[in-house]
Amino acid sequence: AVVSTQSTGKTKEGVFRKFAFVGFQDEEQSHGAVKYFNKTFIDSSKIVVEVALPFGDDGISRPWSKYSEGSSANRQGLAEKKTKRQEKEEDPVEEEVDEEFEEFLDLHSKKRSIWGNDEVTAKKARVADNQVKKKKKKKKKKKKK
Repeated sequence: AVVSTQSTGKTKEGVFRKFAFVGFQDEEQSHGAVKYFNKTFIDSSKIVVEVALPFGDDGISRPWSKYSEGSSANRQGLAEKKTKRQEKEEDPVEEEVDEEFEEFLDLHSKKRSIWGNDEVTAKKARVADNQVKKKKKKKKKKKKK
């Protein structure tokens, strides 16, 4: 048997997904490979060899992966997500007001400065800067005269 093409399934990261497609020159060779290799082992892994069917063929079995649309696992997972989402929307949790926690949040909010006197210190610094600028202006005026 002469192999004409081969392709292995890999993820985007290049990890082998444990399946491959092998092409043969004629149909007789492919059926011979199916009979010879199907349900055999490679190392300790049992392999399944089947003839590939074209897309849209009625002989294709239904999808089984939870990620494949149309599979029962996928529908079940979507249904569970919907019910969980509906439960959250229908039954909002009533929050008890914890005064100590509210006080904690208030004290640690981003509105507050790190030090209690930050605003006062900043204001004093601006006033001092303005006074220094005024003195410099006065000195320049005196020098000009």
